[in-house]
Amino acid sequence: GAVWLPLPHLLNAIPVQLDALYRTGWSGTAISIVSMAVAAWAIARLIQQATGSWIGGAVAAALLMLNPDVLYLQSTPMTEPLLFGTTFLAVALVGEWCVSISESATPNSQLSRRASGPAGWACIAAILTRYEAFPIVGTAIGLAFVVLLRRGFPFIAAFRAVRGLALWPAWALAAFLVNSKVSVGSWFVSGGFYVAENPA
Repeated sequence: GAVWLPLPHLLNAIPVQLDALYRTGWSGTAISIVSMAVAAWAIARLIQQATGSWIGGAVAAALLMLNPDVLYLQSTPMTEPLLFGTTFLAVALVGEWCVSISESATPNSQLSRRASGPAGWACIAAILTRYEAFPIVGTAIGLAFVVLLRRGFPFIAAFRAVRGLALWPAWALAAFLVNSKVSVGSWFVSGGFYVAENPA
């Protein structure tokens, strides 16, 4: 539709064809549990790569997963766990992309385009999950540009590399806006969707 981002609905579309999964919410709960496992893995990997300490990564994952609010969310068929999983994964993979590009012998746009695939798909998943992911993904890509500059990339080479990464979520956002225009005749619906149709 034009209001809710599509990934949670696409992931549930086939499982909820089984009436039991639809009525109980089990398919949504399973997606939440898997999403939180991905989030825990991503934060552990990010911290381990940044610090070189697998203990630090394990502690970071434990702090996330032992939070009572997060434990509650991961056992419900809501979209917040999917947001956690996709954004944590996107940030971790963007970080890995920065390292792989900056460690290459020369800043080659073909290499950066090829290497940006996993990070790009994770950014797309985040962008298509919830609106809160928009600034997270944008900030991660902006910080990737700064990292490449600090690692000695010329401005133009860093810009080209990051532009290639940024095109992934940009295309996803464009597809959502086109879907909105096709489905309701407006590029973006910013209000009125909580208004009751029957005032009585």
